[in-house]
Amino acid sequence: APTGSRVLVMPFDNPLREPRLHWIGEAASLLIADELNARGVSAIRRAERIRAFEQLHLPVAATLSRATIVKVGQLVNASEVIVGSVRFDGDQLVVEANGIRIDVGRVQQPVSERGPLADVLLLFERLSARLASNAPLRGERSARPPIEAFEAYVKGLMAESTATRATFLEEAIEKFPAYDRAHLALWQVRHDQADYAA
Repeated sequence: APTGSRVLVMPFDNPLREPRLHWIGEAASLLIADELNARGVSAIRRAERIRAFEQLHLPVAATLSRATIVKVGQLVNASEVIVGSVRFDGDQLVVEANGIRIDVGRVQQPVSERGPLADVLLLFERLSARLASNAPLRGERSARPPIEAFEAYVKGLMAESTATRATFLEEAIEKFPAYDRAHLALWQVRHDQADYAA
């Protein structure tokens, strides 16, 4: 991604509808955006993406056409949109991504990584470095939660009912008490429930 540009990372597709990968599509968007931001590439946060979906009356979990993806990118003033897919090849997780330059409508060469599901954080770190043209990290990476806590956090963000969201976020915090993002997301859920004491 060229410096000075804004990048929108869409949730990755799970084309084979593999149940174990349901949460990884959203996780891909979060992990790549964090990693790009850590490397000085301005990636759009999830909240802004969700607002754009709402403005366009799109379901958050929808699989979108290329034209609709470009429209979402234009709405958030992105110069590039990153799309991708996740699948299993035997016991290996395969993640593939490519960028779409909105200004010129050009699709970049895809990049991919593969490895065990347990290494999902590392796979997306390597994939992101390639998407950022190996731009160096600027400062420290925030502490990584254990994979089980991260999975619960992502499922909490994706859950449709408020009660289910709260359950997953509480599980994430139980597994990793120092998980600031999970605490903030749970605070938002309690606020939306008007449960201010909690």
